[in-house]
Amino acid sequence: MIDFQYLSIPLNCSQLVHVRKTTEDSPVCLSSYQLENGQWKNTGHDQRVNIGANGFAGPRRKREGDMKTPTGLFKIGLSFGYGDFCLTGLDYRKIEDKHYWIDDAEHQGYNTWVDQKPDCSAEKMLREDGLYRYGFVIEYNTYPIVPGRGSAIFAHIEKGSGIATHGCVSMPEDFLAGLLTWLDKKCNPHILMGI
Repeated sequence: MIDFQYLSIPLNCSQLVHVRKTTEDSPVCLSSYQLENGQWKNTGHDQRVNIGANGFAGPRRKREGDMKTPTGLFKIGLSFGYGDFCLTGLDYRKIEDKHYWIDDAEHQGYNTWVDQKPDCSAEKMLREDGLYRYGFVIEYNTYPIVPGRGSAIFAHIEKGSGIATHGCVSMPEDFLAGLLTWLDKKCNPHILMGI
């Protein structure tokens, strides 16, 4: 059991995903917790995961292109994937060939999912390497969106154990599928990273 009471977790949040290092030299681990009778209890979803190549950014220090994972408490948003259906309690959106996520800090649509290829720098969501076959949006820099503070922060399938990301959290496909099955939007799930 872990005490998250000192954090500003919303009162209606009863699912929490925690991504952190226990020591400076330890691997990054993900654990999940369910709020039961006022206590956060580990659900058994525990896994070594990968973060940005340059580690965690300090609080409010994440910047576009810095290869760091943001630190803080963020809402877990939309789930996404390549199939017509995903077993999850989150809202789900099927990725199609026309879908992009804008990462150009100068563009008015910065840090948003769009339904056609924009005339600026953007990440194609239907990736050839399959890393977004399953995933979910980490609602970092979304309300409000601040230009240059970082974009397209997701939880997604890893390239391989120990292979860093550009700032997302990646993990084995089977583990992510189990995590998505557990997550439920009615529990207002949040993710705590770097703390």
